[in-house]
Amino acid sequence: MDWQARAREQFESMLLNVGLAWKAEQEKHTGAIQNGARESFAVTLNLGLRRLRAVSTIGEAAALGVELASGYADKVAVFLFRDGAAHAEATRNLGQQAIEFSPNEAAAFQTAIETRDPVVAMGTAPEISMALAERLGTEEEQRVFLYPMAIRGEVQAVLLAAGNVQPAALELIAGMAALQMETLTRATPSKELVTIAGLANPEEARAAANAWHELSPELQSLHLKAQRKARLRVAEMQLEHRQAVQRGRGKADIYSELKEPIDQARDEFRREFLASTPTMVDYLYLELIRGLAQGDDRLLGPGFPGPLI
Repeated sequence: MDWQARAREQFESMLLNVGLAWKAEQEKHTGAIQNGARESFAVTLNLGLRRLRAVSTIGEAAALGVELASGYADKVAVFLFRDGAAHAEATRNLGQQAIEFSPNEAAAFQTAIETRDPVVAMGTAPEISMALAERLGTEEEQRVFLYPMAIRGEVQAVLLAAGNVQPAALELIAGMAALQMETLTRATPSKELVTIAGLANPEEARAAANAWHELSPELQSLHLKAQRKARLRVAEMQLEHRQAVQRGRGKADIYSELKEPIDQARDEFRREFLASTPTMVDYLYLELIRGLAQGDDRLLGPGFPGPLI
C-alpha cells in the first residue's frame, strides 16, 4: 500500500506541475497577444496622426478621418457646416448620393453644436434629419453617435458613426481630424473644398479596430483623459499668459516666452500618461501647435525640444 500511496502522490504532484506550467504558458501567451495589440494600436494611431498632418485640404482631412474611423463603426460620415447646411463631405457605407440637410431639422446635431460634447441619439428623422435617417437604411431604429469637431472655437464639423460603434476610439479620431482642419483653416482662409478621393485599404481599418478592441477599457479611457488634459493645459496658458503668447508668436519663438509653463506641462504629461502605456500619443504637442502656434509648429521657436515621443 505504501508504494501505491507514493505513486499516487507523485502522480498528483506531476499533474499539479503540468497544470502550473500550462497556466504560466497561457498567461505568457495572453500577455504577448495583449502587448502586440497595444503596440499595433500605438503604431496605427501615430501613423494616422502623421497622415493627417500631411493632408493639404479640408476635404482630404475629412476623407482621412472617415477612413480612420471606419475601423470602429459600420457607417461613418464627416459633415461640414457651410452656408447654413450640413454637407456630408466624406462617407462610408451610406450610399453614393450626396447628403445635405439643415442642422435646424436635426435635434441631435443642434445639441452637439451647442454643447460641443459627444451626443448619442436614435437614428430618427427628428434627431438626425429625414435625409440622413433614410440613408441609414435599416428597418429597426439604431443609435447614432455624433462627435463635434471644433475649429477656431466653433463646431464646424461633426463625425457621425452608427453600427458596432467603439466610442472612445472615434472621439480620439474626431479630435485628431479637427486639429488638422483648424491648422488648414488658419493656413488657407478659403472655404472652398476639394472633391473627395476614394477611401483607402479596409484591411488596415479592420486591423486598427482589432488593435483598439484588444486594449482594456482603462487604456482607452486613459487616451481620452490625456487628450482632454492637454487641451486644458494649453487653454490655461492662453488665458494666464496671453501677452507672452502674443509676443512669442510675433517673434516666432513662443517657447522662450513660455518655457516654464510648457516645461511643467511636458513633465506632467510625461509622468501621468507617457509613462503609463507605450500606446500613448503626445496630445500635448498637438495642442501646443493648435492652440499656441495657430497650426504652425515653427512658431514654437528653435529652442522648443520637440515632441515627447
